[in-house]
Amino acid sequence: MAKDKKLLLLNSQEISAFCGQIAMFERGGVPLYEGTAELADEMEDVRLKEVLNKLHEGISENLPIYKAVEETKAFPEYMVYMTKIGEETGNLEAVMDSLEGFYAREASLKAGIKSAVTFPMILFGIMTAVMMVLVFKISPMFKEMFDEIAGGNAADSSERLMNTGMIAGKVCVFILLALFLLMIVILLLTKTRIGGKFIGRLTTGISPLKKISRVIQKGRLMSSLSLMLRSGTPMDEALENVEMGVSAEYAGKIKKARKFISEENANFSDALKKADITSGMENVMLSVGEKSGTLDVVVEKIAKQYDEEISEALDGVTTRLETLLVIVLSVMVAAVLISVMLPLTSVISSIS
Repeated sequence: MAKDKKLLLLNSQEISAFCGQIAMFERGGVPLYEGTAELADEMEDVRLKEVLNKLHEGISENLPIYKAVEETKAFPEYMVYMTKIGEETGNLEAVMDSLEGFYAREASLKAGIKSAVTFPMILFGIMTAVMMVLVFKISPMFKEMFDEIAGGNAADSSERLMNTGMIAGKVCVFILLALFLLMIVILLLTKTRIGGKFIGRLTTGISPLKKISRVIQKGRLMSSLSLMLRSGTPMDEALENVEMGVSAEYAGKIKKARKFISEENANFSDALKKADITSGMENVMLSVGEKSGTLDVVVEKIAKQYDEEISEALDGVTTRLETLLVIVLSVMVAAVLISVMLPLTSVISSIS
C-alpha cells in the first residue's frame, strides 16, 4: 500500500490542474462521474490515468467525493479535508477554485526554491571541476617545468612555495568535493518527509534563510486561511486546521491567536497581532476587511504579497550566493596559480 501511495502521489502543479477541472465540471453542470471518466480517457500520462480511474470508480460507487479523492491515495490530507468542506457546505466549485490557486502558488514556490538551489549547485560543481583540473593536471605540469629548469639548484623558499601551493590546492579540492557531496546529500534528504523536516529545522537557524523560511510560513498560513474563509469555514476551525500546514513555530502562534479569540473575545486582526503573526499595514488591512465583510479577499491579497516577497528574497539569496561562489573560485584559482607560478618565474629570472 505504501508503495502505491508513493507511486500515485501527485505534485502541486498536477493537483492545481485537477482542481481547476473539477471546478469547471461543477460550473458547467457536468456530473463528476462523467467528467472524471472523460479526463481519464484523454489522459496520456499512465500515472494520472490510474489516479483518475480510481477516482471515477469511487464516484461511480456513490462514495462521497472527498472519500473517492481520499481512496486514490494521490492527494494530501489538506485537499481531502477541504473537498469534504466544499461538498458538505454545497460550495465545492468555490473550494476547488480556491484549491487551484492555492496549489498553483505552492507549485510556484517550490519551483522558485528549486531554481534558487539548482544553479548555485551547478556553479559549485563547475568550480570543483575547474579546481580538480588545475590541481591534478596543470599544477603538475608547472612542477615538472620547475624541476627541469631549476635542476636541483632552486632556492629553498621557491621550492617550499611550490610544494605549499600543490598541497594547498589538493586540500581545497578535497574540501570542495566534501561540500559538494554534502549538498547532494542534503538535497536528497529534502525529498523525504523526515529529512525535509530535519533540514527545515536547521535552515530556520541560519540567516538569511531564517527570514525566508518565516516569510514562506506566513505566506502558506495566509493562503490556507484565505482558502478556509472562502469555503465558509468558521474562524476558530479555520485557524485550527491551518496548523497542519505550517511549522511548529507558527503552529504555536496560531494556538495563541485562537486562545485570544476564545478567551478574550478578540477580533481576528487583533488576535493575529497579539500572537505576533501579523504587524503594521497587514493589521490595518485585516481590520478593514473584517469590518467590511471582505476578510477572505484581504487575506488572499496578503498571501499574494508574501508570494512576491518570497520570490524577491530567493532571487536576492541566489544572486549573493552566485557572487560569493565566483569570488571564492577566483581567489582559489589565483592562489594556486600564484603559488606555482612565482617559483617558476623566479627560477627563469635567475637563469636569464
